[in-house]
Amino acid sequence: MSVLLIAVALMMQHAFVNGQSTLATDEEIGLFMNSTTCLVLEDGYLSYNILMKDAVEKYWEITDLEVIEKEEFEERRTDPKYSFLVLVKGSFEDDPSGVQYNYLNLLMGKNAAEVQHMPELASIPLSYADDEEADYAYAVPAMIQFVQRHVRTLKNKRAHINMLGMTYYNQGKKFKDKSLLFREDHLAPEVNTANAIKDVYPFHFRILSADEMIVELADPEENTLFLHHVGPQEEGVSGRCFELIFTPDGVLYYYNKREVTNEDPDGFTKWDLRRIRF
Repeated sequence: MSVLLIAVALMMQHAFVNGQSTLATDEEIGLFMNSTTCLVLEDGYLSYNILMKDAVEKYWEITDLEVIEKEEFEERRTDPKYSFLVLVKGSFEDDPSGVQYNYLNLLMGKNAAEVQHMPELASIPLSYADDEEADYAYAVPAMIQFVQRHVRTLKNKRAHINMLGMTYYNQGKKFKDKSLLFREDHLAPEVNTANAIKDVYPFHFRILSADEMIVELADPEENTLFLHHVGPQEEGVSGRCFELIFTPDGVLYYYNKREVTNEDPDGFTKWDLRRIRF
């Protein structure tokens, strides 16, 4: 990946390239398992703070946990007895428009002069940075659980993940016996109706509103999957979009990232459906 991460939390202005950031070593992964993980709160992002605090209180169990303000992150980030769940803004180096994205990152404390040298344990696209109306509440519980699953997988499959990134999780997944939930505003124009999806995807699915998605995932049925989409959702906006399909308890079934163009607009596409139908 060639992602330029240009801000950590809200007011931190450290600039670094995600592709050059260091994946945690086996030793650092071991240190993480004995660390205290700090959820870094964001000034001015009340909904984010509420969602994250609620999710970690319910689902975080891999390490001890603290909730801290961004000033404490700067004070603690060089200490390897701490790890950090922190919001990161990033843009792609080769994108002239400079579109930014919010990532949920898990970083390991390290005595380094720059934030970019802190070992990375996980990085998940959360939303477009400029989209103040982004509604990802339905996805946060699964993401918090995925981060913990990912670290455990990283312990045994570090070389594979280092090579394949998040697409590592696309391997061996079966959708035949699953019920896949789509948000209606996250589908590309070519597949934004049930009939259009049925033409290429033979398995069970439902198209829901944003509010219906929250209700469904609050008490999900067995064998449920859901799509989390990060994209501009506006005509004529460039950048990239991300597609992630999770189980409610944080198993990642599918990951894809692509450029958004006038010819290939934002949203989960027919091509994505063809990839997951086998």
